[in-house]
Amino acid sequence: AARVLIEDGRAVGVAMARGGEIRADAVLLATGPSVPRMAAEAGQRIDDGTPVSLLVTTKPAGAPLKAVLNTPRVAIRPAPGGAFALDSAWSEEEVEIRGDGSYGVKPETIDGLLTEASKVLEGNPTLELDRYGVGRKPIPGDGDPVFGELQAIPGYFVAFSHSGATLGLIAGELLAFEIATGERHPMLASFRPERFRTVA
Repeated sequence: AARVLIEDGRAVGVAMARGGEIRADAVLLATGPSVPRMAAEAGQRIDDGTPVSLLVTTKPAGAPLKAVLNTPRVAIRPAPGGAFALDSAWSEEEVEIRGDGSYGVKPETIDGLLTEASKVLEGNPTLELDRYGVGRKPIPGDGDPVFGELQAIPGYFVAFSHSGATLGLIAGELLAFEIATGERHPMLASFRPERFRTVA
């Protein structure tokens, strides 16, 4: 497995899963649901609340939506070509995790998401399934994003969050600032990894 290289208490690069190393002045760990495990390998704790999630993508619907829409029963975001990406907390709970590690999704769950989305869109358009996917959705244990340098390991930065659609651009900009300047940006103060204790 890939891992962050640490020498003399500082991150100095990455050992790749297929062999070889890439040396660097700083490393950003942004491996989705694998962040807590990989940080733990370096003795750092990041609490993990990662659930299994279902994401349904519709066929192009012709209904205008220009922003992410979060409602109590469904979250909808525009997807390329006039399609929508749908998910919800209740549909996550209906995903079956099989003994072999694979996932099962009932047709009724998918139909339910399509119906809930139709109810909140203007004109209540009929939404049709294009595809769906199931996987682990990266969510920190306390629900808040984790961004910034691991205090105990200089040069080792972390980005662990699900909110890519809303946070991706600003998180990237602020992390780039910190990596390039070595200064802590005040906008990331509430999201520092040190809010979790280290692994004993």
